[in-house]
Amino acid sequence: MKLAKIVPPRSLQGALGLVLAAGLFAMPHQAAAEEVELALTVTPQADTVSRTDGVDSYRVELINHDGGIAKHLKLTIPFAPGYTLASASFDQEGVWVSDIGNGVVTISIDRIEGEASSIVSNLSFTSAGAAATNAITERATVTHEEYRYSSNMPNHGVTALNIAGRSGSLYAFGGGAFAPNEPVNFWYTSAAGVSTPLYLDEGRLVREPEDDDDDEETVGEHLVADGAGVISTSFDISGLSAGTYTLAARGDWTGAVAAVSFVVP
Repeated sequence: MKLAKIVPPRSLQGALGLVLAAGLFAMPHQAAAEEVELALTVTPQADTVSRTDGVDSYRVELINHDGGIAKHLKLTIPFAPGYTLASASFDQEGVWVSDIGNGVVTISIDRIEGEASSIVSNLSFTSAGAAATNAITERATVTHEEYRYSSNMPNHGVTALNIAGRSGSLYAFGGGAFAPNEPVNFWYTSAAGVSTPLYLDEGRLVREPEDDDDDEETVGEHLVADGAGVISTSFDISGLSAGTYTLAARGDWTGAVAAVSFVVP
């Protein structure tokens, strides 16, 4: 079948030409989604300490750090075999469980808006009896348009940091308990229980720097975790008295704490 050519009436041709010339008759285009800095935290509650009581509860918080608007979000929380979602509650409207699949809970969120605004979900999982693992052992994720954010590792209590190596007085440390791109701060504690804050100087941990212009430009309080929530840094133990110490790291967004002991000979 041959299609006829459609021509506007003469009375409209001139007006249409003016519209086209003025650029007012343009094809619509899809604007790129604006990225909003979101952080997702999964905090195990007290009942996760035991895996024999058949109940594991979690507090899941989505935080808006830059005040932008994010709409139509999907929060995905994987859970271990043998568990079922027993209950879910939310601290505001416009949030609901939209799907429970094979080992995955999906929560829909209408919107989150405003700097430091947050949405809290309280989830409880049950098992038929003693379980091999806790209900949540993997990172949760939230998607907004084409952007995707992961949570911290949902560990109960303090997570172990790793000693990645040692060269002379320099210890290398690493760990992956944190949320992607999360600011992390550090301190060490002596056997006597005295804690000392640490600072970051070009990726290395240092004690309080001397008060000079160069240090003020390069030294900061936080190390930012990488896109997988992993931190990697080093600390020179020169000047510390002999003994056993604990190096600790805490995520500013999630509150996740990781630590490891090291020895000064």
